[in-house]
Amino acid sequence: MLNCLLQVNVSGEANKSGLSREEMIALLGELVELNLPNLAWRGLMTIGVNDDVAETRKAFSILRILLEECQQRFALKAFDQLSMGMSNDYAIAIEEGATMVRIGTELFGQRQ
Repeated sequence: MLNCLLQVNVSGEANKSGLSREEMIALLGELVELNLPNLAWRGLMTIGVNDDVAETRKAFSILRILLEECQQRFALKAFDQLSMGMSNDYAIAIEEGATMVRIGTELFGQRQ
């Protein structure tokens, strides 16, 4: 079984990938109905807003609330993962409920 997350562009920034809130809810509903036995829909992921702590916290908080809404709406007990936060904002992500953070720069340095 392959665990899967859906990427949501909570901030609506044009330079970021991901589904809008509405697109994600519609897609998740379709995926649940398909009942794909080898895929496990486990949660959501997003990227914070560069250099804006308040907007990043807001985006992470919105994603947490969205995860809770999806758990209830689609009765997905295992839909419990929040992947948000990278080297520059992982502390905020953890405060907002992240279960996964992506820390590369902090460990390996800036990209060449």
